[in-house]
Amino acid sequence: MNISKRTKTILLTCCALLLLSAGIFAGAFATFHIIRTNPDILPKEKLYTGGSFMWTAYNIATASEAATTIVYGTLMPKEDIIISERISPNGNSLVNYYRDANIQVLRIIKGKKNAEKIRYFEMSNYESDEVSHTYYGVRFLEEGKNYIFFLGDTNSYLSPATVVEVDENGFVLPTWDMRIENEAQAQSDDTLPIPLEDYIAEIQKYLD
Repeated sequence: MNISKRTKTILLTCCALLLLSAGIFAGAFATFHIIRTNPDILPKEKLYTGGSFMWTAYNIATASEAATTIVYGTLMPKEDIIISERISPNGNSLVNYYRDANIQVLRIIKGKKNAEKIRYFEMSNYESDEVSHTYYGVRFLEEGKNYIFFLGDTNSYLSPATVVEVDENGFVLPTWDMRIENEAQAQSDDTLPIPLEDYIAEIQKYLD
């Protein structure tokens, strides 16, 4: 097929324009990609992390036996959040957030009998401009409240259920697993408030 010189010129011009257009588009796409990944231009994306725990089930008997320390006391103000980081065997960075506090001892049930304060360790949620970390299945205790603490070797509770609240009238408010097995409790579908001295006496039965 014979193509005139004028037609060839038009075809070559069209091809050149198409190539130029493709080059501009590709350049624009590349520039856009660079802008999106440049941390000096766009703010860093906030990191959301979380952690969950599977707790051993305890009742008043097994918790009394397993605890290193059992103390009836008042939770004092918690200290600032501590951030600890360690490297796992596979090279991943593992970050934990926690707070320390003192328990003002009202009575030592198991452990150092002459202690006036016991150190307490609690995991903590954490929020900053860069990171939001949430722990699931963790119980956060209230400062100034009285509890019976069943603590392990690390001075943290054995499980969330093993911190038993004591109200201002001196009644223990146990979770279902940590209740005392008695006739009144057996006839109820709920846990019942128990006088503090009765609850401590029940714990002592598993320590003697």
